[in-house]
Amino acid sequence: MEFVKHLDARRLVVASVCAQASLVGAWQEYCQMYWWQTGMLAIAANIVVDCGQDAPAQQMLALAERMAQARAPAGWLVWPDQNPERQQPLLLRCGFRPCEQLWLASLAVRSLSSRDKLAANFNNELHCGPVAAAQIDELILFYQCCHLIPISFARVVANAFCAESNLVCGSTSHLLDGLRLKTFGLWNADRLVATITAIMLNSSNSQLSEVFGGLLWLGTHPAWRCRGLARQLTSHACGWLAHQGVEHVHVQASAAAIPLYRSLGFVERGWLELWASGP
Repeated sequence: MEFVKHLDARRLVVASVCAQASLVGAWQEYCQMYWWQTGMLAIAANIVVDCGQDAPAQQMLALAERMAQARAPAGWLVWPDQNPERQQPLLLRCGFRPCEQLWLASLAVRSLSSRDKLAANFNNELHCGPVAAAQIDELILFYQCCHLIPISFARVVANAFCAESNLVCGSTSHLLDGLRLKTFGLWNADRLVATITAIMLNSSNSQLSEVFGGLLWLGTHPAWRCRGLARQLTSHACGWLAHQGVEHVHVQASAAAIPLYRSLGFVERGWLELWASGP
């Protein structure tokens, strides 16, 4: 079952990156490896997101050398079920370094309390709703400020993740079959103060007919942090996913977000390593 959970979580990450790649840069698939390169000055915009269990060592080495030699910074995700001990020496040899450990966790949405599913306790001065296409400029600026990424990258993420955007629906990639995205925002008047993206796919396990989901790009504006907004927005997104028939929700959380997800009932599934090269 842990293998299935890692596979589902990985498919969500791969699909979300592929959705961004449908707008800019080069998305490539070879020998069970999936990667995206744009040349933008952001690790997440030049990244190997999946390096299959049986990918040939020679091909992994060639890809690592290619990514490390590019002018832009690059990232490489090492999943716990994809032989980390095999990938790590290869990455070190090519100049990659361990950058961050991300907590892999999942939640059975039926375990959410009614209060968390409703998430009705937003501050009176705030309102919650999907980020519409007409609000995309505000979303771009929010991503740039909150996540400290170049505006060029923020523009790509916003266009890919803006509420159920048609931009990803026109892609021919098989990885996007059945993909649905919706970005929710908390607003103070016309200003975004927090956002989260909910993503859902059908399970790849032939023995299950499960629809599974994930959460991406949770963030709160620096001026609005430590007010419980992230928890409320996360609960709201989980409630929406549950309403769509999602049974399990997956996250990849930084250390700072782990207490939030634990408080909602997310269960640890391992650790995802982010390796980086370049400036």
